Amino acid sequence: MLSAFAEQEYLVVPQLLDAGVAKFIAAELRLMRSVQPGTTGDRQVAESFSVYGPMPGETLLQLCQPTIEAATGLSLLPTYSYARIYDTGAELVAHTDHRQCEVSCTICLDFDADPPWAICLETPSGREIAVTQQVGDAVIYRGMRRRHWRTPFQGRWHAQVFLHFVDANGPYTEERFAKRPGIGYAV
Repeated sequence: MLSAFAEQEYLVVPQLLDAGVAKFIAAELRLMRSVQPGTTGDRQVAESFSVYGPMPGETLLQLCQPTIEAATGLSLLPTYSYARIYDTGAELVAHTDHRQCEVSCTICLDFDADPPWAICLETPSGREIAVTQQVGDAVIYRGMRRRHWRTPFQGRWHAQVFLHFVDANGPYTEERFAKRPGIGYAV
């Protein structure tokens, strides 16, 4: 796995998260959304419910870090988590991420769509690929270097959690915890 990540700058990890746990977190996010009426998406995806640093995501930063380090061969420092529930028509425009997302992991939590919605990435050679995730599946990628996007969503809803890290031996170590006192703190 190490050489694949080093070469391609992305890696698919089936069932990084137990499907039951993933669905539980998706249900928590859907409940959060239902008790916060009128909450809309963010600047990237208006057709979504978004939350910075949800406690389940912050917990996953800690729990998944050793697995992500083993898969990438890197020592990592956590920055922050983020979650979205995408709605019909949502689209994530092709982009690269900011420096707090040197290494990112996107985990499919649950969805109501047929077929499942793919995340698209550009490889170092410029080839575009589409990765379809099942519940609990993860894609780890170099967020700052690999363009990634999602085409317009045709299903009813799709929940994802994002875990972001920086390389502990890289130039962005000051971004640890996204400049918060620690994991779990508000911005």
